[in-house]
Amino acid sequence: MARALHLNEDLAEAIALGHDLGHTPFGHLGEVVLNEIMCGTSLLRGQPQGLSGGGFKHNYQSVRVVDKLERKYDFAGLNLTAPVREGILKHTRLRRGQVDYPDFYYEGLAFERDMATTLEGQIVAISDEIAQRTHDLEDGIRAGLVELRAVANITLVKQLVEHLGLDMARTDLYELYQGQIIRELINLFVGDVIEESLRRLADFSERKGSLQDFDEEIIHFTPRLDPLQKELNKFIYKEIIDYSRVKWSDEFGRKLLFRLFEAYFLAPDLLPEAILEKELKVTSSQISGPDSDTTVSLQRKVSFFRTICDYIAGMTDSYAIREAEKLAAEGKLQLDDLSIEFARGG
Repeated sequence: MARALHLNEDLAEAIALGHDLGHTPFGHLGEVVLNEIMCGTSLLRGQPQGLSGGGFKHNYQSVRVVDKLERKYDFAGLNLTAPVREGILKHTRLRRGQVDYPDFYYEGLAFERDMATTLEGQIVAISDEIAQRTHDLEDGIRAGLVELRAVANITLVKQLVEHLGLDMARTDLYELYQGQIIRELINLFVGDVIEESLRRLADFSERKGSLQDFDEEIIHFTPRLDPLQKELNKFIYKEIIDYSRVKWSDEFGRKLLFRLFEAYFLAPDLLPEAILEKELKVTSSQISGPDSDTTVSLQRKVSFFRTICDYIAGMTDSYAIREAEKLAAEGKLQLDDLSIEFARGG
């Protein structure tokens, strides 16, 4: 898209590479759990009343990663330009007033505007939607959550099936058809966005007399395709995303992440030594037990909550499961009521 619109491809790529760095294990559910803990709506054992860590949102966390947590130089963060940071933050909808990140550097983020003020940032946001939509659909079909025949009844897909001349009675060709449909959907979405964006750019230039300071949404679907892609998105959420959450992950992921967080809160020496030293300025040898002065002091600090949150947010699903199993084997965490094999799909 950036190339077709003669934009800065390096900027678009940099935003795309950084946009999901703040994602948690277990996807959206992990984000909800960490937000509840950091807002104080889900209380840990021994947590002081009224202590809140400021909430959690993965796009804010992504900016926190590149601004503060990543250490490649003799200073915190990666020293990225404002357009990269803004694009990372605004690849998804902003939540103003619902999260309060410590040491969050707002300069250069045009925080008063919902969408990115660069076209490259807007491209990443809509590309993220396209990627999620098409790959969630593909995963749902492969996992058997929906049948290709049902997908082919959605208006947009039905049009593609007719355009491609696919014979949906040929069930023996469904695997081939699935790839063709997903590929054609991506091609259709990308081409449609380019077409509409060019039209909006021309209109913006005529009205404003320039192509800068984009204070409105330029990168978008055409009016003819927008309602059709929304219909497809509703189908995906109802038949695939919501169903799969109910099927296995909610209870398992919620309990596992909460217990992981609580284990680190009760016993800070379970955190990696490097995190203790760099972020909390203590060593594991200073933490002599759950009731030690150092532990009690840490448990009263918002920075301690945020450090645990940062550590868990950086985990993958499999790493979180392995870490929980390790702590359970040491008697630091209880997993008897959770089916690890089921969560792994085994």
